[in-house]
Amino acid sequence: MVDVINDSLADMIYAFFRIGLSVRRAFVLHSGHIDIYHKGVLIMEFKEWSMDHEQSCPICGTAVAYEPRYPRYICATCAENPVDKIGRSLVFYNSSMASPFKGIYLDNKEETDNDICYLKGVKCRASEGRFGGIIYQTVDG
Repeated sequence: MVDVINDSLADMIYAFFRIGLSVRRAFVLHSGHIDIYHKGVLIMEFKEWSMDHEQSCPICGTAVAYEPRYPRYICATCAENPVDKIGRSLVFYNSSMASPFKGIYLDNKEETDNDICYLKGVKCRASEGRFGGIIYQTVDG
């Protein structure tokens, strides 16, 4: 039996894989694996997928994909607008494969070495994901 995954599960998988494609609502769950389609073409298969472990966004509580490497990572919705301590908008990005990620203030395009930001008022740290992309996690204390 094939079921189309609901929006919250699609958001969870999208946030986890961060593949940068418009794949929302294009996930098909089969018994034991997931297929991901982009414009009707199968682009990824995940065998033996399960929800044995649970993890949620520490800001909003939305279910996110279990990721032991990033136990406090923030869901894509909550991670949309990072700001610094005084509310200046930031964007973090991978500058190249060989160099570390960078942060830039949106108001004046000034670079910052600071990896601390606030998402929905919660102190977080931006870091480079193992396979690229930016991961936001809450900071203890």
